[in-house]
Amino acid sequence: MPDKKFPVVVIGAGVIGLTTALSLQRTGKFQVTIISSQYPRSKGAQESQDWASPWAGAHWRSWAGDDPDIQRMEEQTFHELVEIIKTTPEAGVSFIAGIEYMEDRHKPYIWYRSLVKGFKEIPKEYIPADMNYGCVYETLVINVPKYLGWLFAQFLDQGGKLVEQHLPHINDATKYLNNILPPNSPRIVVNCTALGAMNLGGVLDKNMYPIRGHTVLVDLPLSSKGNLATVTKQGPRNETTYVIPRGDGTVILGGTRQPYNQDRIADPEKTDDILINVLNTYPQIIDGLYVGEDDTAFDVLKRRIISENVGFRPARHGGVRFDVEIKGKFYY
Repeated sequence: MPDKKFPVVVIGAGVIGLTTALSLQRTGKFQVTIISSQYPRSKGAQESQDWASPWAGAHWRSWAGDDPDIQRMEEQTFHELVEIIKTTPEAGVSFIAGIEYMEDRHKPYIWYRSLVKGFKEIPKEYIPADMNYGCVYETLVINVPKYLGWLFAQFLDQGGKLVEQHLPHINDATKYLNNILPPNSPRIVVNCTALGAMNLGGVLDKNMYPIRGHTVLVDLPLSSKGNLATVTKQGPRNETTYVIPRGDGTVILGGTRQPYNQDRIADPEKTDDILINVLNTYPQIIDGLYVGEDDTAFDVLKRRIISENVGFRPARHGGVRFDVEIKGKFYY
């Protein structure tokens, strides 16, 4: 029986590209091909700074504010990840206690208090002195390398295809479809290139810009037993202090949010700042670790460093671009 699935190309194999491709492939209506030079099994993928996904923490936190569209996206994402925890523990997603500290002088708008379990406000006396609000609730964390590998494996198991190729122009994706579709058939290309859209020919989205993130990966074996929370402290300027256990004994500490900064080299002084901020915010992070007679808490935590990391979050003026562009028989 001939294959009746309609061919679709997805450009990009970060978490958005993989999720999009897998979702389409699972419908049974499409034969999806990912075209990307970077993907979870590609050589050097985990060390490459040319894509953002491998450098993420990651945990579920809301950035929607009072935007109902982003709230709906975040809620849908939350429910999907909860379902993955219930059905596929090997995917690298797990529940965890989440602590948030905010500097808002007025009580912030917490739209998700009824979405998450166990939501409680933290009394003022237990909040860092430079913060004005705190809350705790059950959230989830993602071991990103493991999760990306799982998404990719699921995509291939569902019959998805991969073409390892760098595309200078979006029309290069349509050339692939031209080879497998009748002349008058529509061509569907889904652009999931994130920051790559800045330089992708035929797109050149100048609203895109990078937000540099400096993080530190540390080895804390006891964190695999669930003794740590994921903690976020929304600080001033371009800094946010956070602790994100990955569930495998490693923990991501951060960090920075530096718009337009494209420096790829980790700054040792910033690494020290991150460790100090984490210890000031969440001192129990070193509980259970060996402390020498002359050790400070800083010494103890610094000895646990595995790597100092720099990644670039994709951001866009005007928010997420989620639309369809039709050019003749081509749908982007």
